[in-house]
Amino acid sequence: MKNFKNVTFAILVIFVAVSCSKDDKPSVNSSDAVGKWKLQEYYYSGDSQGSYDGMDLSSSYSVTTENSDAYLELLEDNTFKATGSIDFYMSMDYMGQSMDQTMANTAFNGTGNWSIDGNSMKLSNQVASFNNQYVQQAEVQSMTIEELTSSRMVLTFDVTQDMSQMGIDYSVSMKGKQVYTR
Repeated sequence: MKNFKNVTFAILVIFVAVSCSKDDKPSVNSSDAVGKWKLQEYYYSGDSQGSYDGMDLSSSYSVTTENSDAYLELLEDNTFKATGSIDFYMSMDYMGQSMDQTMANTAFNGTGNWSIDGNSMKLSNQVASFNNQYVQQAEVQSMTIEELTSSRMVLTFDVTQDMSQMGIDYSVSMKGKQVYTR
């Protein structure tokens, strides 16, 4: 069961690194985003609904981070790379039990393409590694750009997605925020 919780947590971390949102703010100039950004804050919360062989696998969770040594570099050729590590702290209610989990020094690595459309940053062709496991996400993901200045970028997401893993179908809903500085 512990391995299943770790796999579930890994999927959530990777999924949240780039998530979908609605576009309702003024347009942002993509050249303002080019450069190397240090991740200062990253948090999210949500829930998942699913079952396996009649067993309810529903959960709710909130995740905060500390000790970020993670960077997102948005290159002029519209590719990106994420590097570094971060500590994740998750509080979760899972199958009627409350638990806390810490994942210290978690790799924050990935590559892909990026673009800006209105106030939405879109990421595609993503390949990420999570503790030496590689995950490829072909679909386009987006986050709302809440703030973009020469020294600060704030991205938010509000997403619901149906997923399937290890023969288990489930729905994940989450909201969160990432704050970068340079």
